[in-house]
Amino acid sequence: MRRTVASLACVVSAAVAIRAVAQPAPPTTAVPITRPAALPEFRSGRTIRGECEGRPCIALTFDDGPDDVITPQVLDELDRHHVHATFFIVGRRISGRTPLAARNRAVLLETQRRGHWIGNHTFNHPSMDTLDDAALSREIDMTARAIEVVIGVRTPLFRPPYGAFHNDASVRAVFSRRMTPVLWQLDSRDWAVHRPEQVVANFRAALDASPAGGVVLFHDTHAHTAAALPQIFAEVETRNTARRGRGEAPYEFVGLEELWHPMHPARRRRGAGDAAADAGGDPNAADSSRTDATWRPQDVATDATWRPQDVVTDASTDGGFVGDSSVDAPVDAARTPSAAMVRPAVR
Repeated sequence: MRRTVASLACVVSAAVAIRAVAQPAPPTTAVPITRPAALPEFRSGRTIRGECEGRPCIALTFDDGPDDVITPQVLDELDRHHVHATFFIVGRRISGRTPLAARNRAVLLETQRRGHWIGNHTFNHPSMDTLDDAALSREIDMTARAIEVVIGVRTPLFRPPYGAFHNDASVRAVFSRRMTPVLWQLDSRDWAVHRPEQVVANFRAALDASPAGGVVLFHDTHAHTAAALPQIFAEVETRNTARRGRGEAPYEFVGLEELWHPMHPARRRRGAGDAAADAGGDPNAADSSRTDATWRPQDVATDATWRPQDVVTDASTDGGFVGDSSVDAPVDAARTPSAAMVRPAVR
């Protein structure tokens, strides 16, 4: 009898164990990804030159990414301090069928999911003032579409590589697309150094030179930049303590929306030559008979079926970018997107 009961107990135990193994695991609760329907507040804006307005501020920006290793470190540090930044994306880094490009696209999506602004930084990181109209269109539109496919919106923010934004063609290319150019006031020069403490020292010097603060230029492609961020935040807090002690307003971390101003919708654009002489590009500079009120998105159309992975780049070139004030390696023409991949503007 005891042996029979024991046998039955073993059978029941085995059945329970089998059932437990066969039961599917409960679904994990994923954090929902929210994509804004549009970013109208940044369209057709005057050039954001980087100065603060009315109060001390700091607006963090990061160029040349995404980087599948370093950008997540930057994102985590920003989260720790509850600070939102703007990331200007190089299109080549998120294009192609390589595993690295796929990881970079995932990082870009995560960057947007965490609430940071995303901007266009061209496809191959050239100096825009050296390009003709066709090349400018390729650089801007290929990147715009690559970003849009990943995050669901076409960003109106644009940062010219090296800050090169002076000739008629480059000014016209940006403003005719109703984009807002973004420059900077403080350069961390992280592209020129190799240690975190050097980045911090450069930031201190830049803030000393511009005590009101402003837009800060970093790059989320350098490990020493990510490693310097905790000290950057500590430096700002130290200065804020001193400012409060002197009865002065402390620095406030802000987004670019705090520095954006629209073009007047009723003003007709002047010639691009007038604007180029206007100290770096007045937003009313694009040479066009259209006003902003009549401009249509389809005026700059790209192939709706295009995907960033359709542009195959060599994995060895994806990490080849350096900072905004240095000289990049020449771009292999065989890897540059063809003009045939961008439809001419619809008029």
